[in-house]
Amino acid sequence: MTKYIYLDNLRTKNARLGISTKVFKFIAKKALSKVDEIIEDDANEINIGIKNNLIVSFKINAVVRKNTDKNAIKDEIKTNIFNAMNLLCDLPFETTIKVIEKN
Repeated sequence: MTKYIYLDNLRTKNARLGISTKVFKFIAKKALSKVDEIIEDDANEINIGIKNNLIVSFKINAVVRKNTDKNAIKDEIKTNIFNAMNLLCDLPFETTIKVIEKN
């Protein structure tokens, strides 16, 4: 079942805007696709959670080739997610990124 995060709508008092977790998963997929060093693998995984109907939690596993700077990859993914979230809405979020090396 799809989860939603609800935002208060400023136009009407009793209306709330729901944003599906699928939107946040799409953001994470796009953030990964913009990083050239990430390789296509079954171990690439994205999990989205919502805490207290307020904080979006991104948990990402990304597969890269050996001898790749893991911290640079994590920073680039976080930057991509940050930019997309700022364009979409002003929601707090947290990211947990695990970079896995493979041949």
